[in-house]
Amino acid sequence: MKAEEMFSKLGYECRYFKRYIYYTKIGSTMTIEFNLKKKDWHCVCGMAFKNPNKEEKKAIQKQMEELGWI
Repeated sequence: MKAEEMFSKLGYECRYFKRYIYYTKIGSTMTIEFNLKKKDWHCVCGMAFKNPNKEEKKAIQKQMEELGWI
């Protein structure tokens, strides 16, 4: 299963913008952002950083594998 499918099952929608991939939780301010230039990601809810849960971590790990970061 691809990362985008994993995020979709968790209720996230995917958007691509320039050097970023954004997964935004539908009906929430929760966003997981991947910076393709810096090879970095972070998880925010509104204006605060958030720790992803177990299932989100699996999807993040898969996305990093697909991007060739690990």
